[in-house]
Amino acid sequence: MADFFFNTTLGTILLIIGQIFLVVIPLLLALAFLMYADRKIWASVQLRRGPNVVGIYGLLQSFADFAKYIVNVQRRLGPVEHQRRDPLCLRGLVA
Repeated sequence: MADFFFNTTLGTILLIIGQIFLVVIPLLLALAFLMYADRKIWASVQLRRGPNVVGIYGLLQSFADFAKYIVNVQRRLGPVEHQRRDPLCLRGLVA
């Protein structure tokens, strides 16, 4: 059986493909778990509640995001700019 992999062209090609898979598949699995962990970490850093948590079946998630955006816009504006209420600061809500 070992002679097939070392003495024939087809066996050598299959051996090389098998070795590639032995390296690539664990690498892809490790990358998938690292990406999953990265997403979980950044989700906890942002403290955003998931769509299935806010309201009934997530129906209120859009309103929660809207309220969070308005609070952040008002927090960024200074005392003088806050009185002016620039309508262009709300252009992101239209899209």
